[in-house]
Amino acid sequence: VGGAVIGPYVLNFVDDPESTLHFAEIGVVLLLFIIGLELSPEKLWRMRDLILVLGSAQLLGSTVLICLVILALFSIGPMLAFIIGLALALSSTAFAIQLMADYRILNTPLGNKGFAMLLMQDLAVIPILLVVEAAAGPAAGGESTPWWVGAGAIAGVLIAGRLFLNPLLKIVANYGSNEIMTAAALLIVLGIGMLMQEAGLSMGMGAFTAGIMLANSSFRHQLQVEVE
Repeated sequence: VGGAVIGPYVLNFVDDPESTLHFAEIGVVLLLFIIGLELSPEKLWRMRDLILVLGSAQLLGSTVLICLVILALFSIGPMLAFIIGLALALSSTAFAIQLMADYRILNTPLGNKGFAMLLMQDLAVIPILLVVEAAAGPAAGGESTPWWVGAGAIAGVLIAGRLFLNPLLKIVANYGSNEIMTAAALLIVLGIGMLMQEAGLSMGMGAFTAGIMLANSSFRHQLQVEVE
């Protein structure tokens, strides 16, 4: 509501929403990096049942429920109702995480369940986009990035991170000042985020992946302080 009021159609304080959106997205990217730092690959593996079972149940259950309501209230096709249901079944990861942190439940069993749902939603964005593209048909136009490019980018980033990031941070820590460590942290987060964006994924997913890569790093706490 606040954004609509200050936007170009009411008070016009912000006359170029797209550039403002890109600037605001940096905050979400940095937040997801911090969340990734708290989740080592081992912890994610332990949460796999929550992510796959509970996360899928929430996403599909919400989608079907919303889809049925839309079909009952509006005279539109089942596929369009399903796509709208998928979109409305997603939550704002940044908003929900902040809310759980404020109520101090993020690291509780309840918070883990909520986070598993949010993570499943983030992972589901790529197949949802493929469903929308398939439903739109060839007349929609525009080139899309093949799914395997995104999968390859994630695998490449994980491999490169394991091989190069820790040695790079060790060099920075040994020969650089605090300012250079801050610059290195921002370069890692935003660089990997932009790489993922070029591969057809979101910058947030890239930053989250970068955080997971560095979750077991000896520089994890220092990076967390620098980014915060």
